[in-house]
Amino acid sequence: MFPYWNHLSELPTPFIFGFALTQIQVDAMARHILSAEEIAAVGGSTYRAIGRKMEEVGATTALVPFWENKVKYYCYVAGVVPSFNGKNPKATIAKPLIKHFFDTYGRGPNGEFEKMRSICMPWPEMYAFPDWLYPRMFQATRIILQKRADKARAEAEKVASDTDKSLATNA
Repeated sequence: MFPYWNHLSELPTPFIFGFALTQIQVDAMARHILSAEEIAAVGGSTYRAIGRKMEEVGATTALVPFWENKVKYYCYVAGVVPSFNGKNPKATIAKPLIKHFFDTYGRGPNGEFEKMRSICMPWPEMYAFPDWLYPRMFQATRIILQKRADKARAEAEKVASDTDKSLATNA
């Protein structure tokens, strides 16, 4: 399915990155995109109601619960990146993704989304991998590798150009 991984003995570790949301922020998200009936249908859990809606529309994102300093947060997954050594890769949320978040969820009726922090973390072992996780990671990997190849090509062309100029000057 993904032939460029055939040479690897192990698949890389998927790291998710996105926004670390509080319960208040998740509640504001739910109230913005769901009806009271949709929330009530899952016992009032805004987290579960959003998850259900994401599944219904085939979203390739999720709210992933995690704990930090004994406080529960939810990672709104903006992307998936690979880690080949198990260490936290550098991932930044692109401005179009931030705009998409605000276009979809607003800023919150009381400004709940004015202060959000980004997070990058491994997919929690306690949760099964969703179908979209590895394809999104492979897509990100292709982009990363293409950028590296483009940078290496540009550097090689510069060295070749400088060498040609030097040889022409010394001739």
